[in-house]
Amino acid sequence: MRRIGRLARARCFVLVVLAAALLVLAGCRGGSAPDAERIPDGEPRPLQGMAIATGPVVVLGRGQSFGLGWRYAAYPSADGTCFIVETGSGIGGGSCGSVIEEDAIFGGVSVGTGTDQPQVIEGLVSPDVAALWITTVGGQDVEARLMSLAPMGLEGQAFLAIVPAGMELRAAVALDAEGGELATNDL
Repeated sequence: MRRIGRLARARCFVLVVLAAALLVLAGCRGGSAPDAERIPDGEPRPLQGMAIATGPVVVLGRGQSFGLGWRYAAYPSADGTCFIVETGSGIGGGSCGSVIEEDAIFGGVSVGTGTDQPQVIEGLVSPDVAALWITTVGGQDVEARLMSLAPMGLEGQAFLAIVPAGMELRAAVALDAEGGELATNDL
C-alpha cells in the first residue's frame, strides 16, 4: 500500500466553480429545487472537467451534516487519485493529484463555499489520526468524518466536514488515539 501525504501542487480543487455551475444548472432544469438533506445516490462518476477514471469510482463515505446530505468518492486516474464531493443541495466538487511525503500528518486540505452555502472542508490525513476537528473563530468546533483509503489501495484516510455558512474557520486539528494533538493545519 502507498502511504498518503501532501497532494502535489498540481492538485486542482474546483469545488467553488463547480458549486456555482451546479446551482446554475439546477435552476435551468426547472422543476423542484434540490433536496439538501438527501444523501446523493446512484452510480458515482467523475464530475465534468475532472480527469477520466482509469478504474472504478469507489464511495468512501456518505452521511448528513447540519442538514446537508453528502457522498464522498474516489477513483484512480492518469492525474493521480481523484476525490469527489457531492451534496443533496447540488453542490459538488473534486480534486486530483499524486500522493507523496510519507511522514506527513496532513495531505492536501481544501475548503469550498458557495454564497450562503455551508463550507465543505476535505482532505487527507495519515493513518495515525484517530479524530479530526475543524475549529472556528466563534468556538463551535465540528468533528470531521474520517474515511479509510484502503478501498483505493492506499494507506491513510480522507476526511470531510461540513460547517454552517457564516462561521469563520480557524484550523483543522488532527488528534491521536489518546486525544493528543498530532498536527494543526490553518484554514
